[in-house]
Amino acid sequence: MPLRPHDFAFVRTSTPFTLASDPGAAPLDSAALVSATGRLHMSVGDGDGGEPVMLRGGRFVFNAANEMLLMGMLPQVVKLNAGDPKTSGHLKALLAMNAEESRSQNPGSEFFVGRLMELILLEALRRVAIDMDERETGLLAGLADPKLAVAIAAIHQKPAHPWSVETLARLCGLSRSGFASRFSTIMGMGVIEYIQQWRMALARDALRSSASTVGEIALELGFQSSSAFSTAFSRIVGCSPKQFREGGPED
Repeated sequence: MPLRPHDFAFVRTSTPFTLASDPGAAPLDSAALVSATGRLHMSVGDGDGGEPVMLRGGRFVFNAANEMLLMGMLPQVVKLNAGDPKTSGHLKALLAMNAEESRSQNPGSEFFVGRLMELILLEALRRVAIDMDERETGLLAGLADPKLAVAIAAIHQKPAHPWSVETLARLCGLSRSGFASRFSTIMGMGVIEYIQQWRMALARDALRSSASTVGEIALELGFQSSSAFSTAFSRIVGCSPKQFREGGPED
């Protein structure tokens, strides 16, 4: 995949990739370079007179809830170009600001660049959702569907509500069978499975980032008892809530 000036590329961590000026060039491990030099800014090359290229790289770290939803449902690669007529003015401005701020040595530049990258990611995902092929599946495809977006928003806003396929179908103005089929086709999983996955993602986040008891988390997520919550959590995550809070396996 060629990269041009001002391109923005987002690659999922599960996708190995190499950046090269020549497909035949021997790649260098970026993590090893940073580890060996202790620097985040470095020059690579033998000074053969070719045109210098500046690349800016970073990574996004998501909490448990966001990671579950995004990493499994995003395309392997998202690439946008500031010069493309379809690229929004917002994204062009953000890319330009990021380039300028990355070159500066002003106080707070590192923090500012971090926030700019978050905004760039949001704009990029919105662009992907707008341009998404009808055959694509996942959360972005669901949010791009006017009917399903209503159901997804309801699930996210009220995770403790006793949602059913019937109530969500009525909310979207669809028949039960039509809604269930549409949801599974576009989202890549059934309605009830998505509700369970969303609740467990919120549970993982709460167990690691809050002091709430297991019983309190269970009630916040709509479970009638701690035991019912623990059973569901163990089945989906692979360990008990207590074990997860103490540093048990991540999924």
